[in-house]
Amino acid sequence: MPDLVLVDYMMPNMDGLELIRRFTAMPGRTDIPDHRGHDRKMKKATRREALTVGATEFLPPVDTIEFRTRVRNLLLAALKKCSGSRDAAADRS
Repeated sequence: MPDLVLVDYMMPNMDGLELIRRFTAMPGRTDIPDHRGHDRKMKKATRREALTVGATEFLPPVDTIEFRTRVRNLLLAALKKCSGSRDAAADRS
């Protein structure tokens, strides 16, 4: 399973809300952050629906450097959490 899922609302064939619905229904999908990008055109009702179906956060419109930094930080946090879980399991053994 991935450590992070970034979803765009506007995609061909399926919108971001449907992708989140399907993703959150997958077995084994626990504690995986789902961060959605949005722009000023995304309606408040759409953001609320995304949170209702499983989105955990929204990224504001960002430039490329800021986006890469935010993603790196999110992945490092996930790695740290994963490492801590493995260390705790090893200590219990």
